[in-house]
Amino acid sequence: MQTVTRNKVPAVLIRRGGALLGKLPARDLPRKIQGGVLFPSDRMSLDGKIWVRLDRDSRMRKYFRAEPQPQPQLLRPVYKDQSLLGGGNVIQAPDIDLRLLFVGMIILTAITVYFVYFHR
Repeated sequence: MQTVTRNKVPAVLIRRGGALLGKLPARDLPRKIQGGVLFPSDRMSLDGKIWVRLDRDSRMRKYFRAEPQPQPQLLRPVYKDQSLLGGGNVIQAPDIDLRLLFVGMIILTAITVYFVYFHR
């Protein structure tokens, strides 16, 4: 393994998910990040044992562009007088994850069945 000298790393290992992408020279990381080849969720390691997300490393964080926060979509009111929220704009409600709702219903049903049939 190559040694680290004065905070300069000649090469780092890059991993994406469970796949090892390979070894890259440290000087190429900023160019690969800005080119969109490496993602914020990719991980880097010096020794292959301790992995750090690229966007959480203090030296690499500055190379990722700050993504603008998505603006809520505005819907037109269906009422003719346009009286909703003063200016007539309605903010769209966030989508509900139906899987979470489904699991919650199963849990509530199981609890109800348990109390109805076993605690009489």
